[in-house]
Amino acid sequence: MKINKIFIGLICISLLALFLLNLPSIMAQPAGPYITDWRIEDPNRIDVTNKTLIAGGTYTIYFKVVIRAAPPGVNLSLETPLVKVGDVYWRLYNNYSGINTTKWQPGRSILIFKAVEGVADLSLIGKIPDNYTISKIAPSYELHFEKSFPIVILRYVSGAELDRKEVRVTDKTIIQYSNLVMEKSKLVNTTITDTNFAALYNSIINLAKKYSSIGDVNRAIEILELLPKREGFPPPREDTSIYLYGIGGLGGIVVILAILLMRSRSYSSFILREVDEQVRQLDTLLIRLTRIDKSLAGEVNNIKEKLQKIGRG
Repeated sequence: MKINKIFIGLICISLLALFLLNLPSIMAQPAGPYITDWRIEDPNRIDVTNKTLIAGGTYTIYFKVVIRAAPPGVNLSLETPLVKVGDVYWRLYNNYSGINTTKWQPGRSILIFKAVEGVADLSLIGKIPDNYTISKIAPSYELHFEKSFPIVILRYVSGAELDRKEVRVTDKTIIQYSNLVMEKSKLVNTTITDTNFAALYNSIINLAKKYSSIGDVNRAIEILELLPKREGFPPPREDTSIYLYGIGGLGGIVVILAILLMRSRSYSSFILREVDEQVRQLDTLLIRLTRIDKSLAGEVNNIKEKLQKIGRG
């Protein structure tokens, strides 16, 4: 008899321990309706749930809405800011009684349905707006920023929000910049070259990063494209006097670009005058460089011409 009591006691303790171990996950579940089991696929059916999405891209979102209990007569809504790409936004994959598929309107961006206890197995398809990451400052001047995008929102029709799923969104211009800055950084870090030249090269990369950080990604790309390719890198030499001239000229470029950074929101005639002044200094430098090192002089001349294009906007 005593053994039975001990055995029952051990079972009770084990059940209590099991309950306590699962208590955090039980408490973590929302009391009201919520979205779960969500997955995002691109048009090629590739899972991109945990990746940054691209503005202008079309995606399908699979998810479930869980409703444990709800007062009678309560209505819910699912909303999306995605752009419509076909006949419908929403699809239902099970017989959830809260959605009357003979009367629902899946072609609208807002889906209204009854809050009935159960699970609705749904999908949503649409396109992220093309210009979602772009802020227009002027007709010919725009900023690009990665942003959060609320891809689907669950709320009471009365207005109170219950749950939402958000993603990070980038664009092709930002991706182009990211690839270019990685390419240039890898190039200078894996090429044997003059140390002063490498230091200047890295300083221009950092300047491009500053442009990108304020959203002027197009200007950052232009700056990175000023930088020479591997064949334009000077080899390390014991006599670095030749490169002092080149570094001085390229240092002028850094000054110009720094001015552009400070005035990036108002690309004024003052900046153009500064660009012209620095270009004239490069012309003077080129006269001396041509007598010393024609190869380096040619590279500086290429940079000067590209700089003039940037100056003209």
